[in-house]
Amino acid sequence: MKKLMILACCVATAFGAVAQQQVLKDADRAMKSEGPKRHDIRAMLKGAMTNAETANDVKTWYLAGKNEFGNWNDLYQNLTLGKDADKKDMGRSLIDAYGYYLKALPMDTIREESKGKVKIKTKYSKEMLKTIASNYANYYNAGALLWEAQDAAGAYEAWKIYSDIPFMTQLGKDAPAAPEDTVMAQNFYNMGIFAYTAKMYPEATEAFVKATEYDYPGNDAFDNAIACANMAGNKDRAFEIAHMAFEKRGNDNPAYIGELINGYIDRKQYTAALEMLDKAIAAAPDNAQLYNAKGILLESQVTEDMDAAKAQALNDDAFGYYKKAAELAPDNGVYQYHYGRVIANKAYRINDASSNLDNAAYNKMREEQVLPLFKEAVIYLEKGIQLDPDHTHNALPILRNIYYNLNDAENLKRIESM
Repeated sequence: MKKLMILACCVATAFGAVAQQQVLKDADRAMKSEGPKRHDIRAMLKGAMTNAETANDVKTWYLAGKNEFGNWNDLYQNLTLGKDADKKDMGRSLIDAYGYYLKALPMDTIREESKGKVKIKTKYSKEMLKTIASNYANYYNAGALLWEAQDAAGAYEAWKIYSDIPFMTQLGKDAPAAPEDTVMAQNFYNMGIFAYTAKMYPEATEAFVKATEYDYPGNDAFDNAIACANMAGNKDRAFEIAHMAFEKRGNDNPAYIGELINGYIDRKQYTAALEMLDKAIAAAPDNAQLYNAKGILLESQVTEDMDAAKAQALNDDAFGYYKKAAELAPDNGVYQYHYGRVIANKAYRINDASSNLDNAAYNKMREEQVLPLFKEAVIYLEKGIQLDPDHTHNALPILRNIYYNLNDAENLKRIESM
């Protein structure tokens, strides 16, 4: 009985294999018929793709790819004749066709032995590669159609293939020429937009980076790459791209410096950050954002448990760089705010260090040292709010405290109402 069961199992397996091979024959025959029903053929081949007996058969993937290329051609012809055509189905067919052929190519090997010599031949590869090359421009069209059909992910995939085909080594001399660099730059930038729209943030990041490699003009590609890397939760990649942007675009965009400084601070790599900023300042001594960035970097190193003398030295150094930034960019609200803030902090430190003085000495010190600093800080903090209220709102609590200490009820009331 056991032998009979084993035999029955073998018969069933063999029958399944024969059935799947028959599916391939039926699909091949259907494609050769007049007006082939592409969706029916697609459904027929789905089973063959997952069946163990045919999933490793090159013919399965060759036929699947051929059918999808045929579907694109059929629908594209309808479109050119003004007939209805499912643009998403069209574009996705071309994407799937490419994937199926890539899967088929390494399977397409026929081993022949003759007189002790072994030859490796192929059956479908030449046709598949020729079809891929001849459809090169269609992948660009497919991306545009998919974007129009609101399939952003598909648009990205189609243009990714379009960007890859010229560099397919299997195509040899039949590989189409890649567009000129300016076109490639724009294409990769658009791919970044497609991927971002589809919330494919890692893919968007790398597409924008590729655009920069082809010298996409301006800073948008770098800016978007950093933003997408952060949205993907990949701070390390954002840090790397900020380095690339800083090296390539110099000091054009303060966001790059901010990203780098934040990255260095997160990693506590203060020495590397200072070296970078010192080099940048030497190259651009009138760039206010570099001085402001160095002030932030120096100040960020101060900790509560740090030696008092070391903390004082860092605060004093930071103070000087904030001052320089404010002087170089008097119309920048953020730099005015930071300088006003550290002036106020200096006043607080002097005040706190004088707690052991008697009343007379303390009042004298306060009048001569603390209050003048408060009055100076007010000038820069108020200016910061006036110039850039959206990014200097942290000045308000500082001003409230200063006006309270100055017994300036009128300005205190004004600030509290803001």
